[in-house]
Parts: sequence; C-alpha cells; structure tokens
Amino acid sequence: MSNKIGVTACTGMNKVEGTIARMAIYKILEDLHPKESILICLPALAAEVKEDIDFVRDYPAIILDGCETNCALKVFKKFKSNIKEVFNVSDYLNKHPELHPTSIIDIDADGEKLAEIIATDISKKIKEVLKNE
Repeated sequence: MSNKIGVTACTGMNKVEGTIARMAIYKILEDLHPKESILICLPALAAEVKEDIDFVRDYPAIILDGCETNCALKVFKKFKSNIKEVFNVSDYLNKHPELHPTSIIDIDADGEKLAEIIATDISKKIKEVLKNE
C-alpha cells in the first residue's frame, strides 16, 4: 500500500483558472492531506529531472489541469506516469458558472469556494487511491 500520492497543477498563463488550480492544490497539500501528498513540480518533470520522472512512475499521481489544453496530462503521459485521475478547472467552471471569479489577481469568495469544491473532489480521490494501493 502506497502512503504517498503526488499532486500537481498546471496553472496556465494569465488565466483565472490557473490561480484556482493553484489554490485547490495547496488546500490539498497544506490542509487536507499534508502527510499523504507531495507536490510534483511540473516544470522539473517537463525538464526531465530524473527524480521527478522516477517519482511519477513509481507513485500514484493526480493532476489538476487549469484549462482545456491539458498541459500537465501531456507531460505526465510522456513519462508513462501512474496517473490515477485528471481533474480540470474548466469542467468545474462549466458546472458552476456562478462561481467564476473576474480577476486573476484577486480571487474573490466565489473563486475560493470553487477551489474548495475542487480540493474536496481531489481529496476523495486521494482517499480512494491510498486505500486501494
């Protein structure tokens, strides 16, 4: 049984979705699963840092992509990673259009609520994966 799971967020460029993705992942790392989760550095993985490649092959990973481009998923697939689930902020914005923040810099209460919803769903998946690994 694995006791660690890697999480990452592709935060996009100049998009509010990227800020929400970052907030959701840090809720996982700092509040919901600080002992069970490890942040996977997407730039290091894309740069082919060996220890990052080894980690994503050996440990389960959950990806949170910030938009439809799915950059993180593409990088992870390149290394035959142990991907357990891919979440996408855009899907949540489509489900909850009332929670769409208007500023990338000042994520209002709606953006924070959306990040919390996403983090809660990721947390459920983490519990499931760790139970079954």
